[in-house]
Amino acid sequence: MYAESVDELDALDTATRQYRRTEGAHEKSREAVTTAVTAALRAGRRPTDVAARSPFTETYVRKLARQHGIPDYLLRRYPAARGELDAVFPAWHDAAQAIGALGCGLEDQEYVGGVLWLGLTHKGDHDERTRVIVDRLTRWATRDGGDASQVARSVGAVLDDHIPEQDR
Repeated sequence: MYAESVDELDALDTATRQYRRTEGAHEKSREAVTTAVTAALRAGRRPTDVAARSPFTETYVRKLARQHGIPDYLLRRYPAARGELDAVFPAWHDAAQAIGALGCGLEDQEYVGGVLWLGLTHKGDHDERTRVIVDRLTRWATRDGGDASQVARSVGAVLDDHIPEQDR
């Protein structure tokens, strides 16, 4: 039994030496892949497609996007979303512009439009749909800090002024 333990420890020593020899190259490759992943996300590629071509999981790709300030563009991810949003809320650009004017980091109209689509097509009543929109926009706007309650109130006030009457 002792001889087996020595053989196992020798194998561990060999594997550890190999790991340490290749650790620098592995880290350099990981940095290169991370750079390529974030570049693809910034170019508007869908996180699912990016993850499929990288060694990272979809969850990790989405985490990288958040860490690098790259929003989840739902209007790009779901091909039918833009048409659905235009149909249920033709004046969504006005609402997105008003939300962007709040000065809380929500100036990206395409991102805000995707969140509006997500909320307005969400199951539930008006209050639930509004909550979905406010929660998601507030999380994004305050991801690096900030007064979440103030952002939520401000976004909610804009939505009250802009959400279509038929959704109330």
